[in-house]
Amino acid sequence: MSSEARSSTLLPSVADIQRVIELLRSNSEPPDHITSTISMLSDEVARLSEGPARPVAHNRRVPSDCTTYLYQCRSLLSPIRRMPPEIMAHLFDISSPRLRTTQYRYICFVPLLALSQVCASWRVIILGTPTLWRSISLSWHSDNASCTTKWLTVFLNRGAQCALHLKIFNVCPAV
Repeated sequence: MSSEARSSTLLPSVADIQRVIELLRSNSEPPDHITSTISMLSDEVARLSEGPARPVAHNRRVPSDCTTYLYQCRSLLSPIRRMPPEIMAHLFDISSPRLRTTQYRYICFVPLLALSQVCASWRVIILGTPTLWRSISLSWHSDNASCTTKWLTVFLNRGAQCALHLKIFNVCPAV
């Protein structure tokens, strides 16, 4: 953390924030000083939450900025960050159902879509691993065929050149 970020409010500089974001997106080891930074930030966030009232705009921004930066710094210590992408892709594959059933009303619950929203590195791995998209099951809703078609196109594009297992079923048999 830069010396100006070590002021009484411990507000991180733009360079500090960028460095942590770069580290979070890599498999690099966290810097040696991260534990002491986390300790200082934790103390500062606690102090700010109990401290005397400050002007409203400043009072909202400082705890929020410090808390966000604290969470980012803590994330640097997570061992899963240093897991090789190939291993992560394999874990995503074995943890997902073999046939990914998708109904447009619940598209956000498709395991791969949900996992791809956890963090930027997981998104890159999931979207960059076509074999994860090789088995897809879509429910056809005639009242929203364009949505089903859109998702089918998305899944086929993500599956790239992989051999796919595709199942489309009709949830409205009268159609």
